[in-house]
Amino acid sequence: MSRAAFLLAGAVCALAASAPAQAASAAFVAGAEAYRDGRESATRPVEQAEFAYCGGYWTVWNDALAEEQVSEDDLAVLSPVLQPPSAPFQAIATFSKLNEADTLNDEVEEGRVEARKFLADALAGDESAARALFGTLGACQL
Repeated sequence: MSRAAFLLAGAVCALAASAPAQAASAAFVAGAEAYRDGRESATRPVEQAEFAYCGGYWTVWNDALAEEQVSEDDLAVLSPVLQPPSAPFQAIATFSKLNEADTLNDEVEEGRVEARKFLADALAGDESAARALFGTLGACQL
């Protein structure tokens, strides 16, 4: 499976429609649905480069949680796996699958760059970006 498959999984989730929740932003409600869709997809990391790419996504998400960038209302609509204290374990589990961590820095950074952009846009209310971010995290969950 290639990184393109993970992007495709995120993009497919980005097309899904969602209904708004009470206090959470529409972007995070859409992201929660996309995460479920990503989890239910057949896309999973298999190759070392895919684990590294996914690790980049999980690192960005964990940083956002640690820096409290996400409101409590938005966190409340997300899967418990995406919330503290569970979320950091996904990054650890993903990186633990790497045999060649030192040689995969480019793949990790590629995932980080993409995830940072999607996260920034999602925090600004972009539903499509939230779907792409959380759909990819769903596909990347081990």
